[in-house]
Amino acid sequence: RVRLRKLPQSIRGYWSLWRIAIVAEKVLKARMVPLFEQEEGLKVFIPTAQRIWDLLLDEPSVDIEGHVSGKEAVEVYDRLKKEAERYGYNVYAELETQHEEHLRREREKAQYWFQMRRDAVMRIGLPAVREHRLAELHREEEDWLSQQETQDRVLPELHAITIIHVVGGHE
Repeated sequence: RVRLRKLPQSIRGYWSLWRIAIVAEKVLKARMVPLFEQEEGLKVFIPTAQRIWDLLLDEPSVDIEGHVSGKEAVEVYDRLKKEAERYGYNVYAELETQHEEHLRREREKAQYWFQMRRDAVMRIGLPAVREHRLAELHREEEDWLSQQETQDRVLPELHAITIIHVVGGHE
């Protein structure tokens, strides 16, 4: 339990910070999402979560008044994880869209690059040499395409960075 003196006394509940990420081969894109769940009424307040995060970053010291453990801690974690999944869905979708857009741009660049190399091979050399170079280029392109297929597969990740029982204090 942490008391934040700059919060109104009426604010009591669980603040949590979650890392939402997509993981693909050689790629990790992540965002941090703060959540605050009011103790009474079980409502989630995103602006309050952001305010608490700002206070935790700015506050030189906080008053730690104990900890939550056992069955209560498990229940709190499970409840907050469900909320993080619900509120984090749009963040995950945005990360996934950014990843897909990045892959699309990379494909366009690679296709252009392979075409430029193919054109260059066709302009110079004897026919047998051209055929050999085109075959090598084709193998290289196939290898690149197979690597791209593994980057298309993404896995979602959701990790709790911290969960804090927050109690407002006196200003």
